[in-house]
Amino acid sequence: MYVGALPNISMEALVQFNIPGDRYAMSSIRLFLSKYHALPCLLTCMSGTDRKLLHVTTILDYLCNEFKHDLNTDLITGNYNSQTNQMDIGARFCDLKNGIMLEFQDIYLNPGVLNPNQLKADKSDDGFSIAQTITIYYLPHQMTSVSELCKSFYKMTVLSPEPSITFTLHM
Repeated sequence: MYVGALPNISMEALVQFNIPGDRYAMSSIRLFLSKYHALPCLLTCMSGTDRKLLHVTTILDYLCNEFKHDLNTDLITGNYNSQTNQMDIGARFCDLKNGIMLEFQDIYLNPGVLNPNQLKADKSDDGFSIAQTITIYYLPHQMTSVSELCKSFYKMTVLSPEPSITFTLHM
């Protein structure tokens, strides 16, 4: 049996499980615990690796197509933007219903990117919705699938521009 499995603990005890320093009222780990009665293994995919930025919309489309994921079941947190009269999504939690849950964290809109993969922009001003981090929570038997999933995410990226270096010649 998986060392993190907690089959004999009541739902009430699982929901009250305390995660020190957790920033959410209902943590991702608690959601995973309540669904699978097991502590999750974790794999983190991060933007900024080799200038690659994880494009949220392309990744969500992939999850819908490959895993038949329903976006209407996601847990979304955000802030109301009074300038645009819309909600700016800051985080998104998805359950693929196969022992894998994903959390998109620190989502922001970035119009200043390079798009060598020809991904579709999210806004008319060519802005791309970027996740700083995607944390994948999973059961141990999904390790190979999760590794492949993270690998595929890095193909769904835009690039941050290379920093320009300026030299000043003084005489």
